[in-house]
Amino acid sequence: MLRADAVRLLLLVPLTLWGLACQTDPGPEEGPSEQEFRVVELDDVTLTPGQTLNVKILVLSTKGDKDPPPVELSVEGLPQFATLEADTLRLAPGAEDLGESQVRVIATARKLRASEEFLIRVIRSNKAPELWEPFLADEDGFWLATTPQPVVRGFPFIKSSLRDEDGDATRLFAEVVPEGTAFSGVPTHQTDWVRASYWNTNFQLTGLPAGQRLRVYVWGVDERGAVSNRRDIPGLLYSPRPPRPSREDWRTCGTQPVDVSSNAQHCGECEHSCLGSTCAQGLCAPSQLTGPLLERPTGLAVDAGFVYWSGLSNTMDEAPPWGLYRIPKAGGHAELMARRESSAVIIDGDYAYLASGSVARVPLRGGAVEHLFDVGSPLRLQGERLYWVRNQWFRGQLESSAKVPGSTPETLGTYVGLVLAMHTDAQGVYLGTDRGEVLQYRFESNSLEGVASGLTQVNGLATDEQFVYVAYGPSECSSCPSLCFAYRSLRCFVTSKLVRIPRAGGTPEELAQVSGAANTLTVEGEFLYWSHDGRVGDLPLTEGSVMRMPKAGGAPRVLVDGFSGMRSLAFDAHSVYGYAPEQGVFRAPK
Repeated sequence: MLRADAVRLLLLVPLTLWGLACQTDPGPEEGPSEQEFRVVELDDVTLTPGQTLNVKILVLSTKGDKDPPPVELSVEGLPQFATLEADTLRLAPGAEDLGESQVRVIATARKLRASEEFLIRVIRSNKAPELWEPFLADEDGFWLATTPQPVVRGFPFIKSSLRDEDGDATRLFAEVVPEGTAFSGVPTHQTDWVRASYWNTNFQLTGLPAGQRLRVYVWGVDERGAVSNRRDIPGLLYSPRPPRPSREDWRTCGTQPVDVSSNAQHCGECEHSCLGSTCAQGLCAPSQLTGPLLERPTGLAVDAGFVYWSGLSNTMDEAPPWGLYRIPKAGGHAELMARRESSAVIIDGDYAYLASGSVARVPLRGGAVEHLFDVGSPLRLQGERLYWVRNQWFRGQLESSAKVPGSTPETLGTYVGLVLAMHTDAQGVYLGTDRGEVLQYRFESNSLEGVASGLTQVNGLATDEQFVYVAYGPSECSSCPSLCFAYRSLRCFVTSKLVRIPRAGGTPEELAQVSGAANTLTVEGEFLYWSHDGRVGDLPLTEGSVMRMPKAGGAPRVLVDGFSGMRSLAFDAHSVYGYAPEQGVFRAPK
């Protein structure tokens, strides 16, 4: 096949050279033995729109005639983009000329006639697909950068994007080999074919050998055989989390020796009661209040009798319905109170306040949902006022309004950066930014002031009478640089530091390093609580935990385990409540 711009020769040559059969129409003047000729067999022609090709037709005497008869050329089936000019076929297809044309070249000399057919094929150009940098992810949406060497506890998913400008069907391949093994191009995993100019890939790396450093080669192909650029994931280690050990743990509680691995009154440590549930392996068994009802739970709250939760939907007709739910603390039937998307839920008196671009309140005793005003996010309530922030291209403002209908929002102060954490107490509103700053709006002075700076991205805030507690760590962009453009819609797995800072300002005191963003950081009594989805260096795949540690410092301990994907925690006097997407609402002694 001829694909480049060129000149092509169609020759009429002696039969003894080519060994071709004759095709003649003899007349009375000359016999076929004296004037035999034929067109040489032609190859098919393939070219793309925008290319030009000149096909030159040369006529040679077949018998060495001193006075050969004149030869006339004609063409049958010639497409519109082709012309015959004397002895030259000129081909110049455009984008609208895709397809095939069967062409017949005819040579005539007096009553002699010879012909040959060939195919002119116009195809579009084929650009190789482009593969974006792949990441590892779990079922709950956490992403883990592929460098440095990642450790996974379950079989991870490969997530990437494959772009094919031609819109061809494409598929993604992965070859998993021991680290140090060269790429062979023999896939161990692959996706189905997908026809799209741009699509997000997602397939699981099953069957990984445990305890061995692996390299994953990832590439894509299109249906026409074009191969994308290749991406590598180096040093992947699949290390399944071992089961929690079942062993006795004897300690002296008061004056009595107690096995805190199984004692329901001293579970995991002295004086930690399971409040009627059992104790195994040092953990109180949580009470399951309801199964999963929302794929994307975003808010959780409690009052004296109920647990409330809210969520966002992926589709407007999601079933079961998204919105605001509640269930009695003692267990029972989950009730849908309002079908309204919400990124937060706040319970105050007779109302639940919901926020997702606007604030609405739902009467807890039943009634219509009331729209209050448009707001930013997150939303907090302190006393009789609601507080929120508006992040606008790396700067924003703190706003507030009374919590009743008809109130007018007001701006309290401006800041630089994006607010990722927010907390309120009786003294003020606290903001944590992606620039590593902690700010406080002081109610007594009506001013927004700095509490700390020089940290990295602040994800969690809590306070007590003396300190501001901060969870901060590497930003998602530094951990997963290719995801920066997506801001927080993609959750990249990070580790964080827990520190405390005097309310008046001062040097942060490090309390612990923890896994995950710890954006559920909460102070309850003498303890700090937070949730996370793995251990340091892990990709969360199989288990998630509620953690607790003394707020003065000490060793963090697991309070609840086995609930992946927790995004919100709520507390009452004796219990911690959480929501995990795959398990639903649970309660455990705090």
